Amino acid sequence: MSEGANATTSDRSGKGFTTDDLSSEIIGAVERLRGDLIKCARVGENRYRCNWWVPEETNAYDNPGMRGGQLGTTHRVRKSQYLGVTRAAGGGLQIQVISTSKE
Repeated sequence: MSEGANATTSDRSGKGFTTDDLSSEIIGAVERLRGDLIKCARVGENRYRCNWWVPEETNAYDNPGMRGGQLGTTHRVRKSQYLGVTRAAGGGLQIQVISTSKE
């Protein structure tokens, strides 16, 4: 496989992509609220799904031994978006919201 800006990566289905995976850069570029934990996954050539996770109130836990950090148990998705993302000519990201839920 070739290295560099046009290196091919794969998603879980094994389909090859000709662009870099920008997930980690997207996490740093999107707007967040205090306490948000953002997870972003590539789902297509230039498409990404991002979820904004926030902690649940601990007094709602039915198990007093549960501690924070168990994402699916102690957090909930505050917002979810599908984004179209490409690298702009200047090197930054061009981000377009394709769809949004949970706001």
